[in-house]
Order: sequence, then structure tokens, then C-alpha cells
Amino acid sequence: MHALATTDICDRIALYPPYFAFVDLQHQDARSVRGSFRAEHQTGHEVGPVSAAELIRHLATLGSCAAVIEDATTATYYLGTKGRLKVVRNALPDDADGDFHAVSEVLFQDRKSLVAHSTVMRGQYLAHFHCEYQALPSPVFARTFRHYRTAPVATPRESPYREPIDLDFDIPQEGTLVARSQPLPYSRFAGHFLEYPAWPASLYCETVSRVAARLLDHMLERKVQFTVARMDIDALRLISAAERVSFHVTCTSASKLLSRYVFRAEARHEELVAAVIEFEVYI
Repeated sequence: MHALATTDICDRIALYPPYFAFVDLQHQDARSVRGSFRAEHQTGHEVGPVSAAELIRHLATLGSCAAVIEDATTATYYLGTKGRLKVVRNALPDDADGDFHAVSEVLFQDRKSLVAHSTVMRGQYLAHFHCEYQALPSPVFARTFRHYRTAPVATPRESPYREPIDLDFDIPQEGTLVARSQPLPYSRFAGHFLEYPAWPASLYCETVSRVAARLLDHMLERKVQFTVARMDIDALRLISAAERVSFHVTCTSASKLLSRYVFRAEARHEELVAAVIEFEVYI
């Protein structure tokens, strides 16, 4: 293994700090890469050392890194289209703090698509992530999303990903809750496409987890915490950071006996569905 220059990798995948948050990258072989990161998202109601959404953020990024470690040509935007996260083992109470260590391997790659599998661990904690991507070379991406382009946005001094986005919540209705994002500055998703700021799919995941937590509190009439067992996302459209998004979360399965709850969520911009997310939690 040898160290990779993260600045070069960022240029190749068009993702930059603070969204890109690996402290180091190691070239393992022609189709895999290792990286370390430190959790920064708030975990909210989720039990464990890192939120499911943050894992999706970093592991999807690492998968795209694995695709370009031996490619120094035109920058390519890897847009995740399907992601499947499974938490195999949660942390023990006495697990030490510190960096998470992840490895991603390319399973399939051609000119227009990528499939990668990732594993992340720290202490006893272990999770897997399988991700499919659409690959768009920089000129194609620029042409396709030219209406998203903005003037360069200054990089914030602190990572905006440390704080959840502000939401307006509706009143829960029969196992369903809707929340809406408030207007956001372009810098809110800093690093997620420099001149084309857009909603990251991982932020959809973080937000629906928060909405589901509020819905669970309402359903059970008490404050609860839960462990995420799996989270599946189908990302259908890239939405500009300038647009407001609504989050529609429904509990599709509830078992008090097993303490198991399954949710289905949609992230929407007006009438367009940007992403569909299903996740399973245990109280």
C-alpha cells in the first residue's frame, strides 16, 4: 500500500472538503482503496458512534475514490443511484473513540457506471455498504446541470455537516409525518460539487432519520432511541441546493413485541421524487 494525495483524488471525483472528509487514503491495489475518517454528524436518536447517513456519505465517496486511483484523466462525477447499508455489529460501550477505517473495492466499472462495495469498522463496530453509481465526465455533467451552476462559493471555516438542517414539521397523521426544509445557502452543502451545489443523498438519509425519530416519539408517546439495522436508498434526481425539499416518512411495519420498525420515505422537490429510502430500526 502507498499513500494517495487527497487533493488529486478530490479533483478526479469533483468532491472537496468539507464534504470530502477522509484524513488519509491508501492505494491497496488496482481496484481498492483504504481511508480513515472521524465522525462529525450528530447522531440524534440513533444509538451508536456514527449515524447511518454519515456512513453513506463517506462510503459512497470512498467508492468513487476506488474508481479513479489509477485514472488521472478528466474529472468524473459519480452520482450514487442505489445504496444499501447494513450494520453488522454495533459498538460496545467501552470501545475507544477515534477514526473509522474503511475500505472500498470496485466490483464493476465501465464508461457510464460503477459498482463498489465498502466495509467500515472501528473497535467492534462493523458495517457494509453496496453502492451503484452513474458516471458523468465533467463536460457531460456541466452540460446536463448547467442551470445549477453558481459563482464559486467560499469554503466555510467549519464543516456545515456537523449540524442538521432546519426543518418545519407538519402534524403526524396515521403513521406518517412530513417535514420541509427551510431555504439554505449554497455553502450549506460545501464541497458537494463546487460550482454546482446540490443536495447530497446522504443528507436525505440524515433528515428522514430525524423525521422518523419524531414520528416514533409520537407513535409510542415517549422519547425513544433506536439502532439502525439497514438503510436502502434509491437516488433518482440531483436537486440544486437552491431548492427546498420535503420529506415524507411513513411507518410501514411496527412490532412492539420485537421492538422493530420499518420506514419508507420520499424526498421530494415539489412533485418530483428525488429519492426513496427504506430503513429498519430496533428500539
